[in-house]
Amino acid sequence: MEKIARSTTIPWWDAEMKNMRQLSQAAFDWVAALDPSQWCRAHFKTHSKRWDITGIPCKHACAAIGQLNGDHIAYVDACYKKEAFMRAYSPMVHPMTSEDLWPKCHRPPLMPPLYHKQPGRPRKKRMRSAGE
Repeated sequence: MEKIARSTTIPWWDAEMKNMRQLSQAAFDWVAALDPSQWCRAHFKTHSKRWDITGIPCKHACAAIGQLNGDHIAYVDACYKKEAFMRAYSPMVHPMTSEDLWPKCHRPPLMPPLYHKQPGRPRKKRMRSAGE
């Protein structure tokens, strides 16, 4: 059932429905009775599949909502709104102390990795800038 719901094109949806019919006729009948535009990505009726996946309206949808004098913020998924941000960060995040107040450890300091020459012939021509 998950594969059917995740299908993003009609042919993919048809193929997964055929697989479901081969596995279980009763399950196929139950799924076929449901309206696919309510639960399957392949049948969503939006202009942009990206809106369906991310929950953020695309620029075309924002333009259409603006033409109708609607509030485009109302169409954004709740997880992207200020209230969700405030709930997520409501516990106090305490700032760290300065580096001189950190506890001292007796390990050698971390060093960057050693440089090694990359294989291949070096480039002879210089990189030209965009204005040349």
